Amino acid sequence: SLDFKSLKTIDGPSEIYNLSINLKKMSKTLESKFNSAIRQRKELEAVFSSLIESIIVTDENFIIKDINQAALNLFKITNNSISEISLIQLTHNSELNGIAEKTLTAKRSQYKTIMLKEQILGSTDKFENQKFTSRDLYLEVNTSLIQTEDQSTRIILVLHDITQLKTLERIRKDFVANVSHELKTPVTSIMGFIETLQNGAINNKKDSLEFLNIIQSQSISLDLIIKDLLSLSSLESSENTEIELEELNLSEIVSSAIEVCHKDIGKKKTEIQLSFPDSLTVRVNPILMEQAIINLISNAVRYSPEKSRITIYGESFQDYNLIKITDNGPGIPEKDIPRVFERFYTVNKARSRELGGTGLGLAIVKHIVLAHKGEININSKDGMGTEFIIRIPS
Repeated sequence: SLDFKSLKTIDGPSEIYNLSINLKKMSKTLESKFNSAIRQRKELEAVFSSLIESIIVTDENFIIKDINQAALNLFKITNNSISEISLIQLTHNSELNGIAEKTLTAKRSQYKTIMLKEQILGSTDKFENQKFTSRDLYLEVNTSLIQTEDQSTRIILVLHDITQLKTLERIRKDFVANVSHELKTPVTSIMGFIETLQNGAINNKKDSLEFLNIIQSQSISLDLIIKDLLSLSSLESSENTEIELEELNLSEIVSSAIEVCHKDIGKKKTEIQLSFPDSLTVRVNPILMEQAIINLISNAVRYSPEKSRITIYGESFQDYNLIKITDNGPGIPEKDIPRVFERFYTVNKARSRELGGTGLGLAIVKHIVLAHKGEININSKDGMGTEFIIRIPS
């Protein structure tokens, strides 16, 4: 180290030269430490910004002092809007604010799971207007207290989004319950009528034929459920692999799908209206896309009244091709729209069972669209019909 008091006694060129060398060394050391401190700070800021977890730091008055990008995205705000605002102003959530208050008063870490209502972009209506809906957002909140160098108190809130885990847990429970019920119904019926036949009804030709027809019908239902479950399993397992795509005319796929559904269409005297140019081509897997359109047409015919109209609309855009299938059936209540693509989920279970179907058709449609790297949305109101909107990359 350099003793600055010695400057008064410096004498001669050699000592001045040595002093100059020492000053240069000291300057380089300070510069190196300064650059190192800046580099470390930038590294910490980079880590802080890139964390998946949302992190909010407040003072003892719950004024926001720091926030990372994940938290900004979570609450859909820009960096400019957080200057000197409180936690409650930022989040509009009294429960989260209460956790921060408890952390400060108890002077220890807190842990809790909370739920927020998140506004998300939903489907577009027939006029291409954007619609917003809400969903439940589940957050795991961990808090802690720290003291800064100037002895100020800071409250750190770490928010981990567990919505997907909660949703998967609910879907798993619902699936186990639903598949057990859907399989149990035909199996119980088949076993019951077989037992009746064994107990003597087989000797009555009229009754035995009726019972055998019921057994056959229930066996077909059971077979359809198993086939659809296998289709779903196959689609899910291939979601991360590339499917074979072909450039095909949309009218060919739609015509083939209508032909498969012609019996049900004729029975209910349903009118199918096509609204797309004959030259419109789509890059799809023909078997899978035909299956998706069959499922959507069958679903529309099943739930729409007799002599109703189903419109199939197609249009090509720069980055994607649009397919809309619209009916004038009973529609879907807004609260049910986020769940209609879940396996076995039905809006009206009694009516769905009466009309037939496995409850897996829309789940299969969704996975087919996802396999094409596309998206599917619903535009519907209770009692106002339903519109399924598919976007497939060009």
